[in-house]
Amino acid sequence: MKRISTSRLLAIAACLAVLSSGTRAEEVANNVLSIGISGAHGGAIDSLRVLGVETVNTADLGRHIQAVHFFPFADLPAGTPSCNGPKPPWAAPQDAGDQCGGTSQVYALGSSDRKRLNAGMRPREWATGETFPGLRHETHVTLGPLAYSDALEIAELKYQIFWDATFAGQKPLPVKHAVGAGNGATPVPFIPAAYFDSKTLTRLYGLSIDGADWQEVAPTVSRDGNYAPSNYRFRAMAWMRPDLSWGVGFYSRRTLDQGCHGVTFPMALPMQAGQCPNFATQAFPNHGTNNLSVVDQTSGTLAPGQGIELISHLLVGNLGTIQQNVNRVFTSGH
Repeated sequence: MKRISTSRLLAIAACLAVLSSGTRAEEVANNVLSIGISGAHGGAIDSLRVLGVETVNTADLGRHIQAVHFFPFADLPAGTPSCNGPKPPWAAPQDAGDQCGGTSQVYALGSSDRKRLNAGMRPREWATGETFPGLRHETHVTLGPLAYSDALEIAELKYQIFWDATFAGQKPLPVKHAVGAGNGATPVPFIPAAYFDSKTLTRLYGLSIDGADWQEVAPTVSRDGNYAPSNYRFRAMAWMRPDLSWGVGFYSRRTLDQGCHGVTFPMALPMQAGQCPNFATQAFPNHGTNNLSVVDQTSGTLAPGQGIELISHLLVGNLGTIQQNVNRVFTSGH
């Protein structure tokens, strides 16, 4: 986890179009993949096309590619709820918006060099629709080739969250690493959570921690109507086409040896019992989506005036291509 000061002007400042009225869709692309943020779903990535085929199913404001952090409600300033319903003990502000259809405010969106896409937003809390003074998200996407990878089938996803010092008495904000309790606890946050169209990507695979072998795990994935994910620990995971011609995967080096803060989470595979998950995934037949979330437990506490930076990599191709690129990035130290 990299800590950053909110007073720094990051790369976003040079290449964002500030939104004074309306939202202009932005997209970056190379010869293999394209990634877009339309602004219609807050600041979430709502388009990911591989060889021209759309993979994202935007069934609702919870189902895109986006960062979702979790905090204790008691440690956040009081907001104005816009959704009527039960308030959980944890807040889940996210890039897209809330369950009632309210979108997160996008204050900046732009692209540069035909390969960099950047967005800044004030995330809405999923259950209540609240926004919290001082809390900001930024998303920075860079398409391959990268400085440490010459592949086109890769994108670096850099997620930043800021706790701007904006009001008197502002306190440090702890990041939650589990919601729920006991054997049913779910690991969080998701950096990112991704929802793919279930007719396009149907088969789920995990790459062993040593990067040597893929294992198909789709038969073990939860299909609960509510959110009740299956937890795994792999170097990378990918949802694939039925014929395995290509798919979309995620890898995050920092999560490979993370601890789970004393919480034991239920694991989908008996051989992984007692391990700390770095992926959570679930199928939602009623919504037509297949989920894959990177679980990053490396964050600590946000001090007023500070931010944190978390990085994942998105990879596309067949299993061999994804494996090769994951292992090359791992070997490079990223």
